[in-house]
Amino acid sequence: MSKFRSIVLLLALFLTAPTQAAVLVAMDLPALVEQSDLIVVGSASKQSSRYVNKLIVTDVTLAVSSTLKGSVKESVVVTHLGGSVGEVGLNVPGAAAFKLGENVVVFLRRVPSGDWNVTGMSQGIMKISGEEVLPGGVGAELMERDPEGRLRELKKPAAARPLPDLLGEIRRLVGAR
Repeated sequence: MSKFRSIVLLLALFLTAPTQAAVLVAMDLPALVEQSDLIVVGSASKQSSRYVNKLIVTDVTLAVSSTLKGSVKESVVVTHLGGSVGEVGLNVPGAAAFKLGENVVVFLRRVPSGDWNVTGMSQGIMKISGEEVLPGGVGAELMERDPEGRLRELKKPAAARPLPDLLGEIRRLVGAR
C-alpha cells in the first residue's frame, strides 16, 4: 500500500470516529417550568462524585442567590449522572454538568430517592453571562416532533436572551399555575 493511501485511510478513520451526543426532545421554557419542582439562580460552590449501584454520580452544592419556584434555603445539593472517582470516570453526553463558580439558572425536580436532579438533563442549566442567559442543552442534539409525531431536527433553536426577560417570564409562568 502506498504511503499516500495509508495517510488517506488514517485520516478517514479519524474523521469518521463516532461522536458522542445525546439526542433529546427539546423542552421549551413552559415545559421546563411545569416539570420542575424547584427553580433557582445560583452557582456551584462544591462538588464530589461517588458510586451509586455501580454508576458514578456527582453531588453539586449550589449556593442559591434567588428562588423562582419552590422553597429552599441558602443552598441545594443537586445530583447528576457522571463524574470521576479515583481513576475511573463516567461521561454521559447531554447530562447536566456544573462549573464551580459559574452563575446559572437551574430547573430541578425531586426524584423518588429524594435527590434533586436537573430537569431535562443539560437543558435545565442555563448559564448566565453578564446580563444574558445562554440556552441549556450543552452536549445534546435537540430534536422536535413534526405534526405526525416523528422526530426531526429542531427548526428554531433557543437563543441567548436578557436575564431580566428570562426571570420575568419564569415568574409569570410560575404565577400562572
